[in-house]
Order: sequence, then structure tokens, then C-alpha cells
Amino acid sequence: MKKWIVPVICLVGMFALGCQSLINRITPSETPKRLVKYAQADPNAVWPTLHTAMSLRTDAIIKHRDTQLNIRRLAEDDKNEFGDVIEAVDVSIGEAKALQDKWVGSEAQPGILWSMVLGGLGLWTGGRFIRSPHEKELEKKVNGNS
Repeated sequence: MKKWIVPVICLVGMFALGCQSLINRITPSETPKRLVKYAQADPNAVWPTLHTAMSLRTDAIIKHRDTQLNIRRLAEDDKNEFGDVIEAVDVSIGEAKALQDKWVGSEAQPGILWSMVLGGLGLWTGGRFIRSPHEKELEKKVNGNS
């Protein structure tokens, strides 16, 4: 008798599990159209049973996780690309500012261009106001003031 107890318990367990699956397949359940659309299932192939509803629910969860992972990957890719772009433009801006400081100058040090402009302006004004006596005589002759 003891030999038959274990197999009988196993058979009853398998029958119960098999019955549960069979019962799930024949138990009617309303499947929302949004779930069918979200799970990307064929609406004509969906039977309104409990098994179908549970299966579509699992498919929807898997699709949601996949979508969230894709969004995270896209966000990470965008973050990396944004960092690279900002780093590149910061380098370009730094080089341009260094060139500008060299030629135009900054508050700390005047640049080459300012030095040339101010030097030329100094020479021009100095030439206008400081004249030799010979230039003054020439100017009087030209103007007619002998």
C-alpha cells in the first residue's frame, strides 16, 4: 500500500495542475483593447479567457521593461553625446578666447593689436603736434604767410 501513496499523490498533483491550466483556458475574462494594443497582439486571435489575459499581462510587462531599457539607453547615449559636444565646443571657445586675448587683449594684458593701434596713434598725434622748424617754414610758405 505504501508503494501506491507516492504515485497517487503525484498523479493527483499533476491532475490538479492540469485542471488549473484547463480551467484558466475556459474561464471567460474580459481583455481590455488597450492591453491587446499595448502588447501588440492580434485582436482577432485573442480569445477572452483568463489564460489569455494573464499571458497578455506578462507580454505587456515585458514590453514595458524593454521600452524603459531602451529609453535609458537613449538617455545615456544622449548624455554621452551631449558631454562630448559641450567638451568640444568648450575647447573651441577657449582657443578662440586665447587668440582674441592675444590680438585684442584682455584686462590683464593688452594684446598685439591694441599695442599697434596705440603706438600708431601715438606716432600720428606726435607727428601732428611736434614739428621741426623747417616744417613750420614750409607750412607758412604753402599757406601764403611769408
